Amino acid sequence: MAPCWRRWPHGCLGAFLLAELSVHAIATAWIRKEAEIAAHGLFQLSDASEHVQGYQSWSDLGVGSKSRPSLSQPDDRTVWKLLHAGSEDGKEFSEIMQDVQKSEPTTTTTPSPESFQDSIPAPLLSMRSPTAPSRIRSHAFHPTKGGNLNHSGYSPYVGVQDLAFPTWTFVHPQVQPKGLRTATRRVFHGSPLIDADLNVYIQSTSGWIFSLTKDGDLRWSFDLNSEDPQNPGNMALLDGTAFVCTEDGMAWAIDLVEGSERWRQKIATHCSTDAFSVVARKGSILIPCNPANGDDPDNMEGSHGLCAVSETDGAPRWTFNLNRYGSKGYNLAPSVVDGIVYFTDLAGAVYAISEEDGQEVWHHPGSEEATFSTATSVVGPDSRLYNAFNVGEKGGSGTQGVLRCHDLKFGDVVWSKSFPEGINAAPAVGPMGAKNRTAVIVGVGNNPECLPEPVIGPTKRAKLFALDAETGQTLWTFTAPEYSLSCAGNTPAEVCCPSMWSQPTLAADGRVYVNWSGGKFFTLLDANLDGTIDANDPREFSFYHHGKGSNSQTALAPGLMVAAVCNKVLAYQT
Repeated sequence: MAPCWRRWPHGCLGAFLLAELSVHAIATAWIRKEAEIAAHGLFQLSDASEHVQGYQSWSDLGVGSKSRPSLSQPDDRTVWKLLHAGSEDGKEFSEIMQDVQKSEPTTTTTPSPESFQDSIPAPLLSMRSPTAPSRIRSHAFHPTKGGNLNHSGYSPYVGVQDLAFPTWTFVHPQVQPKGLRTATRRVFHGSPLIDADLNVYIQSTSGWIFSLTKDGDLRWSFDLNSEDPQNPGNMALLDGTAFVCTEDGMAWAIDLVEGSERWRQKIATHCSTDAFSVVARKGSILIPCNPANGDDPDNMEGSHGLCAVSETDGAPRWTFNLNRYGSKGYNLAPSVVDGIVYFTDLAGAVYAISEEDGQEVWHHPGSEEATFSTATSVVGPDSRLYNAFNVGEKGGSGTQGVLRCHDLKFGDVVWSKSFPEGINAAPAVGPMGAKNRTAVIVGVGNNPECLPEPVIGPTKRAKLFALDAETGQTLWTFTAPEYSLSCAGNTPAEVCCPSMWSQPTLAADGRVYVNWSGGKFFTLLDANLDGTIDANDPREFSFYHHGKGSNSQTALAPGLMVAAVCNKVLAYQT
C-alpha cells in the first residue's frame, strides 16, 4: 500500500487531520480559525502539502531528535507537530490543538509611522515606534543566519521569482561609526532576521541594531554603547530576545519589543571582527569568541574559541579554546544536533563538543595546505556536515576551494570536491527539485579587494554550484560575470569588505537566492533540469542590480523575503 503522503491530497497531515478532527468534532472551529492560525505563521491546509511534501521526520529540517523544539522555541512550526502527532514526541493531536488554541491572538496595530529618513539626527535613532506590539511571540520564522540551528541555509518557505522591483528598501541611517579602528565602517555586514510578527532585525558595523516592520518602517534602534561596539556578528533570536556580541567581547541581550537592554556581559577578550554567528538555545547562548591573548592582532581577527553563556544573564558556562589545538577559526557558525555542537577552523578541521560542558566528543584534523577563508560549515538534513575551506596561496591566484562532506558520528570524510577558486561563504543544504534530492549549493570565487574606491585587480571568475549531497556530483552551475574591481559600490565613507558570494538560501520550491559582491542579487532555478541556468529564461533567472557588495543570506517567511547589501535592506512581499 502506498504511504499516506502519496495517498492523501494533503499527505500525512491531511490523514491525521481528517481522522482526528472527526474524533474531536472541531472541524468547524478549525475552518473558522484558519486565518488566525495563518497569521501566527502557521500554514493553512491548502498550503501545507506544498511545504511539507517529502519531509517525514524532524531530521529533514536539520533538527535532531534531542533538539526538537517545543512550541515555545523559535524554529518550531505547528504544522510539523501535526504531521508527527502520536510520534515519539509524545503529544497527541488534541494536545497540540490545545496549544494552538492557547496561542495569543495576532497583535493589531495602528498604521505604521513614517518611514525612517537618513536625515534624522543620530540621537533620535533610539526612539521606539509607538505602534510596537506589547509582546513578541517566541516563535521566529528566520531566527538566525542560515535559518535554523544548523545554519543550513534551507527554508521551508518560498520567495519571489522576479527580483527586479523590491517592495521596499531601508537605507543605512547616517549614524557616526563608533569603532576604535575602523571609522569608515558604517555598513550592513551581516544577515537580517525575521520574527513571528514579520518584524525584521539587522545589525550594523557602526554598533547599532535596527528593527523594522514588515513594511520597512523603523520600529526601534539600539545603540551598542560599549568600549568598542563595532561589528556585532550575526544575531540570534529566542523568546523575544536578540543575542549578539561586539568586537570588545561584550555580549548583549536585547528586548525585541522595546529595543532595550536586558543584560550585557563581558565574556571574552574579543569577539570576532567579521561575520560570525551566534546560536541561541533554551538556557544557553553559544557565541564565537576570542578568550585569550589580549590585544594580539592575530587574536582579534576571527573567532578562536566558543563561549557558552547563560540565556538569562550572560553568566559564563564554559569556554572551548582552539589555541590548545594550535589552530584558529574565523567566521564560526556552530551547528547543534542532539546535544552536540559542530564547527570548523581555518584548516578545515572539524570539532564536535558537548553542548552541556564544552568537552570534546571527537575531532577530525584539517589540511596542512589550508589557507585563509571566510567560509564556514553547516549541517544538512542528512546527518552530514559540509565543510568549506581553502588551500594554496592566501587570497592569490593559486587558491583552491575545498568542500568536504563529513559523517556526524565520527567525522569521517564521505566525499571531497575541489574547485579552481576559493570558497568564502557557507554552503546551503536541503531538498531541491521534484525528486526531493538533497543538494548542496556552494559559491566559488576569490573575494573582492576591500578598498575605499573601485580599483582594477585580478579577474575573478565566480561560479555557483549545485551538488548532489550524496555523491558531490554537479547538478547545475551558474557563472557570474567576470569581475576585476574591488568590492562594488565602496566609497571612502562606506568601506564594505564582504565575501564574493553570500551564503545561498535554498527555498522550499528549489529556488536559490544569493548575493554577489559585483553588485547583484540573483535568484536561480534549473527549471528544465538541463544542468545550467538560462539567463534568458525568466523561470530560471532574475536579478536586482543594487550596485553594492553583500554578506547577507536571504531570510524567508510567509509572504516576506528580506536580504541586505552593504548600504541597505531589500524586501519583497508576496
